[in-house]
Order: sequence, then structure tokens, then C-alpha cells
Amino acid sequence: MNSAGHPRHEVPGAHITTGRHRKGITVDTGTLLIAARRFCNSVRRTPVIGLVLALFLAGGCATTRPTGESGSSQIEERWGVRIEGVRLSAADNMLDFRYRVIDPEKALPLLDSAVKPYLVDQSSGARMMVPNPPKVGPLRQTSRGGKPIADRTYFILFANPGKYVKTGNKVTVVIGDFKAENLVVE
Repeated sequence: MNSAGHPRHEVPGAHITTGRHRKGITVDTGTLLIAARRFCNSVRRTPVIGLVLALFLAGGCATTRPTGESGSSQIEERWGVRIEGVRLSAADNMLDFRYRVIDPEKALPLLDSAVKPYLVDQSSGARMMVPNPPKVGPLRQTSRGGKPIADRTYFILFANPGKYVKTGNKVTVVIGDFKAENLVVE
């Protein structure tokens, strides 16, 4: 127990035991120093984790081709994109839709930030929207006033609340007038 009557957490190697008292809480400065060192050590590893995450995301999705009315060749001709696939991501809490731009002029409407894309689970009709966190913005790529780049893969992340959509489900992705049907979730 410290002088304020609070239990003191002992940390091996903490020799500084002077406390600072603020708003009724006693803080052991030795513990703070050790916590700060651990934080700094974890931050040094962060670029490695970021690199691994970037390589994972850059790998893209496996090639799941749409079937039926909106086949891949029709989508390529009309919209100038090739569907890479839809994959569960973020511990199945997100759906990662990937497409590769073939013709930047035709693909421009897909990257318009005013258009709100959504994903429909074909078995239930449930709509999954793109999350829009306040600090980050919508979890999708847009063209920011410029043209899309040819032969680049773009992504849209859709929320999957409650892990509703499962592997093997057929989904439809809608972005304005664009519609890709019968995509199988991996």
C-alpha cells in the first residue's frame, strides 16, 4: 500500500518510488518510466508490423470471378475494371472488395466520393455499408479529382456487423449504376 492507501503495483527493476499525486490518484513514477520504455520499444516494432500489414493488403484478393448477367467480360467492357474478389477481413468483421482498373476513363464513376457503395447478401437481402469513421473517412479509395491509374488494384471495405456474411455466401456489390452480382465471398 502506498501513502494514499492504494495498492502499489511492484515492477521488477523499478527503483524510483517517488509518487506524484494528482486528482486523488497516486502515480508511481518508476512504473511510468518502465511503461514508457515498453511503449517506445513497441513503437520501434510498429513499422515492421505496418510493413507486414501493407504486404498483406497489397497481395489483393484471390480471383473470384462473377457469373451470370454481369459477367467479368461485360463489366470490363462497360466499366473498365476487372473484379479481383471479395474476401472476409478483420476477423470476419469486414468484407474487402478488390477491383483492378483496366480503363481509367470508364472506371472514373466507381471512384466518385459522392457515390455511396453497398454490398448485398443475396440470400437475405441484407445491405452492408462502407464504414465512415470520423477521423479517417470512408474506408474506400476515391479519385480525389484525378483519374484512376491503369493496372492498379483499388479496394472498398464493407462492414460485416455480427459476422453476418460468411465464406461461400454470394453477394452483389453496387456502386451507383455499377452492379457486380454473384460474387462468392472467400
